[in-house]
Amino acid sequence: MNHKITFLRSLIGALVLSAAIGIFIFLIGDFGDTETKLLLTTLSVGVFSLTGLCSSSIYDRVNIQSFAKVGMVFSVVGFFLTFIAIWEFVDMDYMGKPLAIFLVLAITTAHISLLQLIIPRSNKVRLMMKSTLILISIVSLMIIAGLLLDFEVGNIYFRILGVFAILDVLGTIATPLVNRMSD
Repeated sequence: MNHKITFLRSLIGALVLSAAIGIFIFLIGDFGDTETKLLLTTLSVGVFSLTGLCSSSIYDRVNIQSFAKVGMVFSVVGFFLTFIAIWEFVDMDYMGKPLAIFLVLAITTAHISLLQLIIPRSNKVRLMMKSTLILISIVSLMIIAGLLLDFEVGNIYFRILGVFAILDVLGTIATPLVNRMSD
């Protein structure tokens, strides 16, 4: 069974259904509680479909296929936790942290997956890419740690997080550019 094809078919079906519901609400709805929940569900389908799609983009690369699967699972679980929270099946006091953590994990694996699409043309690019992957992971782990500690951390934590986040963005943008300029 090809997990990628099954995942992508499910993703397309969910997107089409969500789009139809969203359009219907914007054209005919009165934006009451149910319509708002439907629109938030549509938004979450879009967000987690995007993260899942990014993760699935590396599925065919055998050496990182497991990572792609994990990213797709993070997206699916993140969506279901968001769905449960939006529709209030469980008290948000219990859902907030797990939902936020799975959102961070889905975004992180999507981010790393997109960088993994780069085929380094030089050792310099390979080093930049590995460094950026480490920075992405550090930022993710720091955010998750902050969530678990209710962000009751010192000022130095946010300063260090900011530095790592800036370096993460720098590496994310510079790596593909330097790779294009490499011969």
